[in-house]
Amino acid sequence: MSLLPEGLFGDAKLYNKLVLVFFTADNCKICNSLEDNLNKIPIVTKYILVKVNADEYPNYFVRLSRGVIPTLTVLTPDMEIGGVIESSDISFIENALREIYDSYYNRKSLLTSRISPLEGTPMDFDVQNLVYNVIDNLLSGAPADFRTVELYRFYSKIYPEYQKELRKLNPLDDVARYLKSGADVNIDDNYAINVALKYLYLGKGGDKVVEFVNSDGSVYRSLRKQMKGLLSDEAIIGSSLISLYQDTFDEKYLKLALSIYDYVKSNLYYGEAYLDSPKTDPITSIPYVDPLANSEFAIFLSRLYLVAGDEKFKQESLNVSKIVMGIAGNNYRIQARVSIAYLKSNYGIKSLKKEEDDIRVERIKELMCEQGYIYQDLNGKCYKGLNEIEFTVF
Repeated sequence: MSLLPEGLFGDAKLYNKLVLVFFTADNCKICNSLEDNLNKIPIVTKYILVKVNADEYPNYFVRLSRGVIPTLTVLTPDMEIGGVIESSDISFIENALREIYDSYYNRKSLLTSRISPLEGTPMDFDVQNLVYNVIDNLLSGAPADFRTVELYRFYSKIYPEYQKELRKLNPLDDVARYLKSGADVNIDDNYAINVALKYLYLGKGGDKVVEFVNSDGSVYRSLRKQMKGLLSDEAIIGSSLISLYQDTFDEKYLKLALSIYDYVKSNLYYGEAYLDSPKTDPITSIPYVDPLANSEFAIFLSRLYLVAGDEKFKQESLNVSKIVMGIAGNNYRIQARVSIAYLKSNYGIKSLKKEEDDIRVERIKELMCEQGYIYQDLNGKCYKGLNEIEFTVF
């Protein structure tokens, strides 16, 4: 769905107006009253006001803001940024809007900037160093999201002396808190990512996962069913569908996961990585390769490789990982996801049963092994116990 179509900017030129994008969010308590006050000040009539929920449409939010809610972003008819107002003070906002309008139309002196794309070039990496850096960050108090805790738990399985340090981690979200200590997860089912995480880590609500997936593989952002096709949602719902397949071996879930891959490949592919959203208007056509969403998609690809057995998924996972490392290689949350994807793709283990806290292991329907063997490595060697498989990466 397009919120800022090309025709809107044509109207802005025709009527000598600037475009004012008002970013709100689901939990913004002051946004409704701020909107009411905005509509009462005369200068706003000189603008075309567009309200955007940043939770539903993060693809606009990342391109047109600095991540603050509420934000008012002024766009010229030529789609350049003329101002970013991060305030809820209506007097301050009114003065800022007057100054911007006067500078643009009367004094012809407004400094504008083009909306910057976010692209990357491939960068090689050493997975051992990535893992060590993630662990160091977490033990130094950096906020731990669910993937970083997942990696830490695997690391502490290899090095049991780190298990007692798990309590020191600083969880960033409810799922990370659950992985750390078993705390309750209090997230609603309104967004695809929440439903996916509930199934991935709690095994709950599998039937709800499918409700977000369309027949073409696109995934709705939320129950509003407005935005669809965001890479972040495609990746996490895709992973939850793989888990549904592993728990039931119902082929429909694997087919849905593969349809997600096909959709992303057809609609978001961009230079060995993927755009954050479909191109629906001039704003979303500006390339934005979201490193977090891409690194999550790399995990999805690595899981597809182990479950479906197609080598192309392994190579594409590596390609994506290299691109995101070139964009945000110093970010420990990106490093954690790249590490998980790499360990699955290169040291993955196929298993006839589920395993806790071992990110290498993916359950599959059958092994190419004699009866009595439960695990198989990527070289085809079969094992009866997981502890028989030597791990020397770190």
